Amino acid sequence: MLGFYIITGKKALSLTAHASGDTMRELSRRDFLLGASSLALVPPAAQALAAGGRVVVVGAGLAGLAAAYDLMEAGVDVVVAEQAERAGGRIKTVRDVFDDGAWVDVGGQTSGPGYANFFYFATLFELEMEPQSVFRGRPEVLLDLEGALYTGSELRADPSRWPVDLHADERAAAPLRLLNQYLRPVAEEIGEVSRVLEPEFARYDEMSLAGFLEKAGASPAAVRLIGHTANYNSLETVSALSALRDAVRALFNAGGQALNIRNGNQALIDAFAKRLGDRLHTRCSLQAVSRNEAGVTLQFETQGKRELWEADHVVLALPFTALRKVRFEPGLPADRQAIIDSLPYTQVAQTYLQTTSRFWSDEDKVLAVYSDGPLERLFNASSRMQGEKGLLVNWVNGEGTSAIRGMDSKEQAEFAIRELERIWPGSRRRVEKIYTNDWGKSYAEGAYAHYAPGQLTRYARVIPEPIGPLHFAGEHTELVAPGMEGALVSGRRAAKEIIGSLAPA
Repeated sequence: MLGFYIITGKKALSLTAHASGDTMRELSRRDFLLGASSLALVPPAAQALAAGGRVVVVGAGLAGLAAAYDLMEAGVDVVVAEQAERAGGRIKTVRDVFDDGAWVDVGGQTSGPGYANFFYFATLFELEMEPQSVFRGRPEVLLDLEGALYTGSELRADPSRWPVDLHADERAAAPLRLLNQYLRPVAEEIGEVSRVLEPEFARYDEMSLAGFLEKAGASPAAVRLIGHTANYNSLETVSALSALRDAVRALFNAGGQALNIRNGNQALIDAFAKRLGDRLHTRCSLQAVSRNEAGVTLQFETQGKRELWEADHVVLALPFTALRKVRFEPGLPADRQAIIDSLPYTQVAQTYLQTTSRFWSDEDKVLAVYSDGPLERLFNASSRMQGEKGLLVNWVNGEGTSAIRGMDSKEQAEFAIRELERIWPGSRRRVEKIYTNDWGKSYAEGAYAHYAPGQLTRYARVIPEPIGPLHFAGEHTELVAPGMEGALVSGRRAAKEIIGSLAPA
């Protein structure tokens, strides 16, 4: 039987011991509580639940797995249906592609002090944590601007060398802290994520992030830089309040160590799957959901065959991009269908390049390259390599992926290599292994959700609400907690709704 949503002080100390090393600051109980958006929950004992309550969880990402696990532990008859051949959804660790023991998380990557439920399950399943990066001190950031390469340190030392026309007070913050410089004053006024929907902040939902920055006095050059480094499809298509919500959530992790599970976050998925056992069914694609007084009938396509599953409750832990393709009888309420049909998902294309050496710096202190060209961002992931070889990750977001969208893997790789060669002539011959990933071509049709102007205040409260026996989970349903933590919180919230309905009055 499960304990609490939140991790206890004793568990936190145990996790710190696993993570060990002087690069890791102590993760205290207070750290976990800061970011936990859920209340403590002890599920009712199995014998206290009403008999005959069968639950089908659709989607075996973190949200669906967490929901199924809590339901299983509470004694509920639960099964999980996943359309892919593997559990995990947008958690995916790629191993056995690169040399020297290197691995990469191409989906959900890091956690921090606010990830209470993530750490709870990692500790419960005895998974070790490690710092995401081994950089000590202040690593160098390179900027590819107007076709020339600069170091962040040289531009800080001599701001007159900036090749783009930033305001004087923008130069010290560019590029990494530039967006935060403009969002932080309002984010601090909001203070807590739970306040983001208060009426006094609604005006920010009516404007785009581009409009917010313009009104705040950002220079055109700053807006262009932010557009290449922000995690949205574009500054014009994301709500300013949505960006402020993300900024407030980030404050919970301020000063904390970025962590991942040792050898990749897929280990958490594998641990869930092992415990769920034969309750987990893969290659089951949901086609239709029919509700009546007797319960819910789910129509799946399973390896080319049509199957009907019966349930008393259903957890729909699918991205809205997938739910758009599902037929509901009767139809969903108009406001729910409207947000399902229109919620944006950020496009992300990644190219991982293993190199024969770390040619970009004598001391390998380069953290990232930020570009105002099509490259956008290039991260140094070489700390995962045990030898002299290097590993770079090209990360293109939003509108920038339009140049990649029609490409196959070989063409996407050539795109990244061509840009690498432009920055470091001769680097092409140093690339020896490549792995590409494009979340726009995945089942989710994007990496994660964000709100368009006007959507946050109108729909955020609606999205997680059950519709009779239908319960909704996934990172897109969680207002407060970010990323992987949001997915776990949402799944556990859906499980709590069902457990509560099955408990005797």
